[in-house]
Amino acid sequence: MHDHYLAGGKLGPVGLSMTIFATQVSGYTLIGMSGDAYRNGYQTLMWLAASMALVGALVAVAPRMQYLGKMQGYISPLDFLRHRYPKSRLLWSLCFVCMTLPNALYILAQCKGIGEFASGITGGAVPPIWGTMGLGVLVLVYEALGGMDSVVYTDVMQGAILMVAMVVLFVRGVVLPAGLATHGPALIDVQPSAVAVPDIRHRCTWLSTCVLFFCYPFYPHLMQRFFAAKGPRELKLALGFMSVEGYIRLLAPISMGIMAISDYSMAAEQSDQVFSRVLRD
Repeated sequence: MHDHYLAGGKLGPVGLSMTIFATQVSGYTLIGMSGDAYRNGYQTLMWLAASMALVGALVAVAPRMQYLGKMQGYISPLDFLRHRYPKSRLLWSLCFVCMTLPNALYILAQCKGIGEFASGITGGAVPPIWGTMGLGVLVLVYEALGGMDSVVYTDVMQGAILMVAMVVLFVRGVVLPAGLATHGPALIDVQPSAVAVPDIRHRCTWLSTCVLFFCYPFYPHLMQRFFAAKGPRELKLALGFMSVEGYIRLLAPISMGIMAISDYSMAAEQSDQVFSRVLRD
């Protein structure tokens, strides 16, 4: 089980960094983030602050959990709870439910996101349900056949492709003349709230979101990456990479969503199509 679920606990800095990066890039990052930016403009930058809060939480939690995982042979966060509270079955059960339900919703969101993306990028030629089913079958196959090893191999390839794509899209959206510098003045006329200074309600939302992200390291699929690290040096290098990967991961979809405000006239319920619409055009 240790080899299947933790790749033998031998992940190096590159594999560990890329699998964490690919894990962070979800359906919401591409589909939801650009849609959020289309609806709310520059206020979507709060996700950058939340990403840094996540890194702070990881720095506080990950090294110790990785050490304990190596010493005690943990496979999942529940192993830590069983070791720390050996007689509290009620606590194990409650934590199991609290970890399983968010992950089930997380997986559903990824399946919905790939379905919407497949439909949007093909102009509706591929129904969302086919994209969703295709992703589900693919994940089940490579998880069943290869475990964490196959997950890491695919994450390294996906992470490299995503990183290059995000950098290219960021350059397209921010650096080139037709980017945000051109679209910025039009936002004031089209949607003034997109460039407005956040009021007290939005500031409280920023703060609460950052606080909420301190819980993110306890996602089971992320905690398993800590246990799979070869050693503390590899984990520290991966955490150092995470301090900058948030900018690579988030700035491209946010800038694309902001530019789309002045380029398209879409209803709020259609904003999930912004990312695929910009790519297609």
